[in-house]
Amino acid sequence: MIRIDEPQSVYVKQALDTGCDCLVIPQINSAKIAEAIVQAGKFLPIGSRSVGLGRAVNYGTRLTRGIKEENARTSLIVQIEHANAVSEVDKIAAIEGIDALFVGPYDLSGSFGIPGEIDNPKV
Repeated sequence: MIRIDEPQSVYVKQALDTGCDCLVIPQINSAKIAEAIVQAGKFLPIGSRSVGLGRAVNYGTRLTRGIKEENARTSLIVQIEHANAVSEVDKIAAIEGIDALFVGPYDLSGSFGIPGEIDNPKV
């Protein structure tokens, strides 16, 4: 499992090319950002991840089988840690290719202007 620095396709691609099983992606504040992550992180027909001969497909020796299995094998977990994400959480959760949502309660509380109040009903 790798947590990337920010929700940019270059980080998604680099991490998945290592052959990792799961990515945790922070700062998913909208469905549009989540959709871009899926495009970068999943092969067709779900996304548009580029095909390379890296570790994820055993340097090309299992390219055809590897691509077919990769979408099922790899998980994308998005972090919900901003008030903007809360307003779109249903849309984010419904996106094919997003496997789980992880709430970052302290960042979320800060975005509501109540830092550290993770038991607050807003959070």
